This record gives sequence, structure tokens and C-alpha cells, in this order.
Amino acid sequence: MPSTCSSGVTLDDKAVRLFEEMKMKKLHSYFVYHIEDNKVVKVLSRGFPDGDSYYNPEEPTKLLRHEEMVKELRGANNGGHARYAAFDFNFLLDGSQRRKLLFFSWAGDKACVKDKMIYAASKAGLKNALGADIAIQASDEDDLSLSEIYEK
Repeated sequence: MPSTCSSGVTLDDKAVRLFEEMKMKKLHSYFVYHIEDNKVVKVLSRGFPDGDSYYNPEEPTKLLRHEEMVKELRGANNGGHARYAAFDFNFLLDGSQRRKLLFFSWAGDKACVKDKMIYAASKAGLKNALGADIAIQASDEDDLSLSEIYEK
């Protein structure tokens, strides 16, 4: 049965199942979600793991799948849309490999007011249904940078 947010928007069962696959089986590296017809949150796109890529703050490099996700979010913003995203963030901390599942609520400066409102009203329900480790409100590309994410 689909989860319902306080805004009345529901979360597609497939979106939850795919997130669980990312969480438990590491089959995906990211998802970009959209709200279809102001009613249902659905997966718009996804990225598949690219091997053992870890963000190292001492030697910052770009992660291919992260760059793909940011490109999609940037494109949505340029089209006047807000989006949600989930990202499997693998990083090094004190020499140890760590992993956090991140949830982004993305509403850039070009997103229309209606999108910003419906996405803001539905954010908490979606984040709770997915069970992400960290939620990040992103309104510009700096909020999506790996160094900013690492600090959270």
C-alpha cells in the first residue's frame, strides 16, 4: 500500500522497493524522483554503482554517479522544476570506508513556486518512508557539492 504524505501526495511502491534495493543490496547509486501530476512520487531516473568509488576529503575527486545526479537536478531546475533525490554516499572517514544514504530535496532558484510548495509539503513524508540517514535541503549547486555533503 502506498505511503501518503501530509500534502496528499502518495509514494509509489516501486520507488520504495528500489530504494530498499539500494539500501540492502547496493544495486543503485542514486535516484531522482518527481511528483507526477501533483499526486504520486515516482522514480524519474536512477544510476547504477560504478565500482568501489569513495569520496576522500583529503584528496577530493569527483564521483561519476554523483555528477550524473547533479546534472539531472540542474536540468530540472533549468526547466522550472523541483525534484527529490536519493544518493548512496560512500566516503572515507579516519581511513575507514563509510556509507550514508542521503535524501535531497532540490528546489533551485528557477523552480516554479507551485513546485517548491508541493515538494516542501511532501518532503517529510517521503524522507520518513524511505528511511534515509541524512536529509539535505538543497537550493543551489553548492548544497550538492561533495565537500558540503561530507560536512553534514
